[in-house]
Amino acid sequence: MATNQPQNLIEWQLHCVLKRANLLQYYDSFIRQGECNVLQLSESDDDKFKDVMEKVGMAKKSIHVRQFKNSLLEWVKDPGKDTHVPSYITKADISTMSLAPSGSKPGTVSLSQSGKSSVVHNLPLTQRKDTQEQEGLTRMKSEKIQVNLKEETTQKQTQSEDKDQEHRDLTGYYDELLDNTVLDKLVLDNLISRCIIMIEDREEIIKPTTQRERNKVLLDILTERPYPTFHLFKDVLQESDPYNSCIQELVKKMMSTESRDEHISFQGHEIVLNKHKVKLQKNYMMFVHGVDSKTDIADHLYQSDVLSTEEKEEICNSSLTQQESNRLLYNKLIRKGGDAYTHLLEAVRHGKYQDVASEMENTELSDQEIQLCQIGMKKLKDRHEKKECQLSAEIELLNTNEKKKWTRPPISMNFEVPFAPSGFKVRYLKVFEPKLNYSDHDVIKWVRYIGRSGLYETRC
Repeated sequence: MATNQPQNLIEWQLHCVLKRANLLQYYDSFIRQGECNVLQLSESDDDKFKDVMEKVGMAKKSIHVRQFKNSLLEWVKDPGKDTHVPSYITKADISTMSLAPSGSKPGTVSLSQSGKSSVVHNLPLTQRKDTQEQEGLTRMKSEKIQVNLKEETTQKQTQSEDKDQEHRDLTGYYDELLDNTVLDKLVLDNLISRCIIMIEDREEIIKPTTQRERNKVLLDILTERPYPTFHLFKDVLQESDPYNSCIQELVKKMMSTESRDEHISFQGHEIVLNKHKVKLQKNYMMFVHGVDSKTDIADHLYQSDVLSTEEKEEICNSSLTQQESNRLLYNKLIRKGGDAYTHLLEAVRHGKYQDVASEMENTELSDQEIQLCQIGMKKLKDRHEKKECQLSAEIELLNTNEKKKWTRPPISMNFEVPFAPSGFKVRYLKVFEPKLNYSDHDVIKWVRYIGRSGLYETRC
């Protein structure tokens, strides 16, 4: 996690390169080692580059080195991509003073400041200095007043537009993104790995039957986030399908859009997350596209009682692609405890994916990633609480022999639903049975929830 904010343009450029590579945890190391100039780093030879990687502690992780190098090369090709410098990085205007042109008369001095010039003719040296200083001070005061007025006006406009601007850039391309993109595959995988979208959100996103509806659910979740997501989404979209001309054309259009500073400020969230869930989030993309869980991994998890027979058969279904099986396995593991993550690491090693297992085991979590997951879980919980469940029923009156007028009395209803409306969930259940020797996983998977109505009456 980068604890220090960029203080100048060079540090901001380094921040942008690391942010593109999702490697902001190395930012402080670069600053401490004095290796901030990404332009010099891009032009350095292999020995110098390796030396810098050693200094910042990145050399041991070849995957991170490759990500950083690719991000660095992309930045060199298009350094203007990150021209939106945050407001707290101030650029000092350097006032330049120059001698008069050769055509000026002897004894004449030209003073140039901020594009303006004045000429002082044939005055004694002391008087010329006093005049120059006085004019310079007057001009600087005038410019300072103008700058202050301009900054005050700009600040007021920014404050009034901040709320609308936060997601306006993303919604400006809403229709094009709905109709011309596939957001529920690679884009969604990448957003999950960056802790912007939660793994639990995926079920809600893939539920609709049409691509447009699935895109809409994802974009609606993004625009609900309490921090700007435009530049991040744009980068993810560009990386997800680099050979699709339509997508890349849309990304170019999005690059021309100016967006406000996407510095994320967090508010306190009461949701407590287990670290294994955040680690599962961060490694989502690598796992989904880097292993085949249908073979040894699913078998090992089944033998370790992490997966039930039904879950294993569902994951190993021949109609599913490798990526679809991996996503399904992840969705099931996220609901299990920390032991499931430990067994997953063992299963990945058992499946001879040593690099993936090592990367997952050594995953470092930043405060920002944990807070992003807290925000995601809070928003997920809020959406579930706002959902309305509808119950429709047809009521028929019984035939009677009495010709009595119906007085429309209140109708009482009793019903059951196969879930706990209160959100109650059993996290741990221990059964003491010496003969069968149940494990925790064997017992917990058979827990079923039923919600029963209380005294419910309605008047027709």
